[in-house]
Amino acid sequence: MCGLRLMHAAACVAFVVGLIVAGAPASAQAPGSAFVADLPTRPGVTVRMLTLVPPGRPSFAAVLLVGGNGVTGIPANADAAWTRDGSFLVRSSPLFRDRGAYTVLVEVPSDLRGGMPTAFRNTPEHLADLAAVIADVRRRAADLPVWLVGSSNGTRSAAYAAALLPPTRGPDGIVLTASVARPIIATHGPSLADIRVPTLLVHNRLDACTPLAGAQALRFQLSGAPRQDMLLVSSAASPEAGTCGLYGAHSFYGIEAEVVAAIAGWIDRR
Repeated sequence: MCGLRLMHAAACVAFVVGLIVAGAPASAQAPGSAFVADLPTRPGVTVRMLTLVPPGRPSFAAVLLVGGNGVTGIPANADAAWTRDGSFLVRSSPLFRDRGAYTVLVEVPSDLRGGMPTAFRNTPEHLADLAAVIADVRRRAADLPVWLVGSSNGTRSAAYAAALLPPTRGPDGIVLTASVARPIIATHGPSLADIRVPTLLVHNRLDACTPLAGAQALRFQLSGAPRQDMLLVSSAASPEAGTCGLYGAHSFYGIEAEVVAAIAGWIDRR
């Protein structure tokens, strides 16, 4: 099993990339299709992914990393209809597909089915899982640019991967939506300044879970990103508007289509 010390991260990732096996058959990747696959990422560990293939030629691949403890509950027979009642990135996955993204929703690893502790998102094991997912998506999506899209706690995962993985194994860009304002990356590890790929921050002005000022401060830490921007949106009032729940401002409730369209447009202008 990969060690927990940061110094072992590169060796762990290199070992795991060798584990990647052939994914879904070509027939499963027909335009407009949806399929579920369990990808080996570490010895004895798999990560389940739901892939939504756009009907036309995709322009980029979007790997969606949800917040909270990372659990999505992807069933073996999941399809686009299954996503409608989930968190922001779960219920928005068909919107990414419809905007021309080869869309991949990521589940927690099989050794943490009950959920990922926040600290796990800054470990070599998590880095190895993400590197394996990126490599598999890059292979399946015919070398399209691969973007990690994190929401809330998922921004920790996206930022960590972008800061530590080398260009050949890391993402081509990241999107941080409803980002946590507390240290995204553990204070003993790399910093946001180590991110060397285009980075988009997306935040709801009404988000009471992560105050706007905290999210805006992150921009000044992204000094190494070759291109970075911040998109601000405003949602309508809702019963959970002032919470971190699934149907409030923190989850862009009611404006999902607007947010996804803006993200896809920003990526396509790369």
